Amino acid sequence: MDQLNLYDKSGGALVYLNNDNYIYQYDGTPIASVLNNAVYDLQGEHVGWFFDGWVTDVDGNAILYSRGSAMQAIPKPGMRPDPLKRERKPAPTAPERKPTNTMPEKITSWSKRSAGDVLGKEMEYEAQPNWQFLDIREVMMKGHNVK
Repeated sequence: MDQLNLYDKSGGALVYLNNDNYIYQYDGTPIASVLNNAVYDLQGEHVGWFFDGWVTDVDGNAILYSRGSAMQAIPKPGMRPDPLKRERKPAPTAPERKPTNTMPEKITSWSKRSAGDVLGKEMEYEAQPNWQFLDIREVMMKGHNVK
């Protein structure tokens, strides 16, 4: 895996998982790390899980997904264009990580918390020229007379 773009429930690319197992914002700021499927903030607190291409909160509710993520019991929205990635800032030395709870077996709902709330960092979308949000249902049904 080189880099894995991660999208929130609105389909916006907020962050990406780099091959150094850190999650970065598109401005290059590291905000979390992944170790043995557990997601940790930069203070070493267990904040979620990464499995099957999804990032969840500690309770197993989805906060982010990747393009190739496995199907779960919740819908994935359409994706907006990926922002440009800026040069990464150095990742800090990983602090001692706190113990984790049990990893969920499957994802059944979107979290009520935002990715920024879970990962402990306020996040905004990078402005993209010609952004257009497409409803995938409209695209898929175009030309089909479905009632």
